[in-house]
Amino acid sequence: MERMKLNILGLSEVRWKGAGKITSGGHEIIYSGETESEKGVGIIVDQAVTKAIKGYWALSDRVLLVKIAGKPVDLNIIQFYAPTANSNDEDLDKFYNDLDTAKTQCKSQDPLIIMGDFNAK
Repeated sequence: MERMKLNILGLSEVRWKGAGKITSGGHEIIYSGETESEKGVGIIVDQAVTKAIKGYWALSDRVLLVKIAGKPVDLNIIQFYAPTANSNDEDLDKFYNDLDTAKTQCKSQDPLIIMGDFNAK
C-alpha cells in the first residue's frame, strides 16, 4: 500500500471466518466472512485512517460498511462481493437487501464509496 500510496484498499474473496478487525504491519484489516471460509470481504486502512474509523458493520459475508470521521462530513465505504449471475434468487435477493441496508445506514449528505467485485461477465 505504501508503494502505491494507498490509504484504503478493498478486498474480495477474503475467505476468513467470522467478522472483526486485526492489526498487521501498521495497517488495520476489517473483515466479514462466514463460517465455511468462503466468500468474504475486507477493507485495509493505513494508520492515519485507522484513527478516524467511527465504526464498521459486517452485514454479511458479502457486504461490509466502514464509517470514517471527516470534516465537514464523514466518509462511508461499502465493500461488496456480488454473487455470480447463475446464483439462486435467494442469494441474489439477500445480497441486494444487505447492500440496501448498508446504504440506508449512511447519512445522505455524507459521501459514499461503493466498491467491490461485481462478478459480471
